[in-house]
Amino acid sequence: MKKFLAKIWLKRIRYKWSRLYRKLYTKKYQDVELPVVSSMADVSKCLREVEYKADKAKELYDVIGTPQSVWAKKHGDCDDFSSLAAGLIESWRPNRNPVLLTVITDPFKRSHNVCAYQFGKYYYCISNWLNCRTVCYDFKNYEDIAEWVARHTGSNLLCWDIVDPVTLKQIEFHG
Repeated sequence: MKKFLAKIWLKRIRYKWSRLYRKLYTKKYQDVELPVVSSMADVSKCLREVEYKADKAKELYDVIGTPQSVWAKKHGDCDDFSSLAAGLIESWRPNRNPVLLTVITDPFKRSHNVCAYQFGKYYYCISNWLNCRTVCYDFKNYEDIAEWVARHTGSNLLCWDIVDPVTLKQIEFHG
């Protein structure tokens, strides 16, 4: 039952809701300029300025903000943090093609979102768990990252996906 609910959430509801939320509530931030970054150290420095704050009822407890809205508010949860990380990396090095990778280990209690990207033959992720550092444990693909995130939640991986951080269109779904 948990796996079924997780699939429904990721495949049918989550990104539609986040796109609608962005349209309704984040328009006022669309002209906010992101800081200019020229290195991963700059990206990490900017991310350290963002405080963790869980989504509230209006966000249905799980919505993905735009990089501009997160930067303007200086707070957000892991989804928002990842969105900002992807926006900063995209503005600095668009060829890295950052994505948002969501892992669900329990649809009601445990999920986590990271910004992931490939550089050379390795895959990297940035997570708000990691004090805004880029982490590489010789990830060979996005699945390695998903399994690593699941291990760090202390639960079994139910499903995971990858979405485009701008359009929130699902690129891959696994589960």
